Amino acid sequence: MKKLEELHAMTLISVADWFSKGQEIIDGIYTGSFFMTEAGWALIGVVVGSIGTGFFNLLLQRKQFNHNKEMFLLQNKATETIKNFLAEMLSHPSYTDRSFPALRAPIGGYTDDQIRQLLHEIGAKKTSRQDGSEWWYLISRQDERIAKKSSQNA
Repeated sequence: MKKLEELHAMTLISVADWFSKGQEIIDGIYTGSFFMTEAGWALIGVVVGSIGTGFFNLLLQRKQFNHNKEMFLLQNKATETIKNFLAEMLSHPSYTDRSFPALRAPIGGYTDDQIRQLLHEIGAKKTSRQDGSEWWYLISRQDERIAKKSSQNA
């Protein structure tokens, strides 16, 4: 029982010490003398260190992102070139539609399914003619295509 009372008294003293230390810190902040103590300098060091670390991490992440982006573009340069070529073929002013064999002919090293996937990625749509042939056009040129078909039927 006596040990319990001693422990209780020590706990009360500890809590009282914490409150008095907290009051000293608050008083020091308000009077301006807090930053001249070791605790004040430690706080300043932590704040400056945190800001510096955050800034350098931001710079490193930005540099790593740009590097990863450049590597991705280099690895996919051939695919991007083929996409640009297909988009250029489908954007020709005279032709709104192109047959799949016409699109496939100048492209080597890709399977038919890979070429179809690339056509979908650039925003092309597949249609079939009455003879069963496969034709592609850009969705962005759909209105132009409809107008051209209407003028041919009239």
